[in-house]
Amino acid sequence: MKYSITTSPLVPVIMAITLIYQLNFIPLFIVGGFSIYCIYFYIILIQKEKNLSKGYTHKSISKYTPIQIIANQEETKIDSLFCKKSHKRKSVKPTVLLADSNIDFRSYLETRLSDHFIVKSFGNGLEALTYIKEEYPDIVVCDTMLHGMYGSELSSRLKTSCETSIIPIILYGSYLNGRQRNTRETSLADVFINTPFHIEDLKIEMNVLIKNSRFLRKSFLQKVFGEQFLKIEEEEDTLSEKNYIFINLVKDFILKNIDQESLTIDEVASELCMSRTTFFNKWKSLTGEAPKYFIYRVRMEKARELLESGKYSVNVVPELIGLRNLKNFRNKYKEYFGITPSESITKKQ
Repeated sequence: MKYSITTSPLVPVIMAITLIYQLNFIPLFIVGGFSIYCIYFYIILIQKEKNLSKGYTHKSISKYTPIQIIANQEETKIDSLFCKKSHKRKSVKPTVLLADSNIDFRSYLETRLSDHFIVKSFGNGLEALTYIKEEYPDIVVCDTMLHGMYGSELSSRLKTSCETSIIPIILYGSYLNGRQRNTRETSLADVFINTPFHIEDLKIEMNVLIKNSRFLRKSFLQKVFGEQFLKIEEEEDTLSEKNYIFINLVKDFILKNIDQESLTIDEVASELCMSRTTFFNKWKSLTGEAPKYFIYRVRMEKARELLESGKYSVNVVPELIGLRNLKNFRNKYKEYFGITPSESITKKQ
């Protein structure tokens, strides 16, 4: 509804109170004060109306530069090892999942984002969740109010799942009250944007989150698989889904049995129905290093994750990662990270 000073529904109220004053029922200062308050209130209301009518386009001081993801060997590995299936990009544009139950505003955002992103839009939170788990978009942008599932719940489910927690999420909605702040916190979303917002500012937030996410993925793979893993030149036929499935099977088996101190290359090879030699050669051809280094890195990275969670003491963690000797664990941890296990806990706090 459009408001103006002359069409305000409080104008008759002010006139009525003025009439009552003229009949000597209330003092002048009350009439004057109330009239001034009403005028001020409606000036604010009109300003809000103007902001909303601009379609989330109030002035932005930001300058947007499109992000591109080149489909080279390194990026293909990063995508495939964080997805259930091999992932080959057909475009340099990042993929964004957009979820909003308001058809008009969803269409508006889709139109404004499609120049620099591949946009997959949904009006239902449950349908969006299904797509995300199958296709792994580069980023999720959604309204807090969705049909089927609220945006905050969608975000929480994604962020608490090992498979999708790395996907950055932007939630947008109205200004938060006390109850909504708690909902925002439990959503675990990377960014919350208040409406109205400028579309260019949204694009910048998306760019930053996508770049950070890919950097974290790359850093993780280099730490766990070795610095040279992403740089290894491969023949075209080795970039197959089978090899990515193979690597993920090894990773999952090691994580499942990480508390076993006796975990060996022979056990991993046996799990995959391969001889030790065949497994060793295949793993080294794909990663550039012997499997034992991968097992060692997984143990260390898991140890840091447990320590930084704040739920486990230094004395408990060694058993959880298959290193029973506490002194040996402390030495290996210091050698790997450059700090002691206790310092990891302190640093996180």
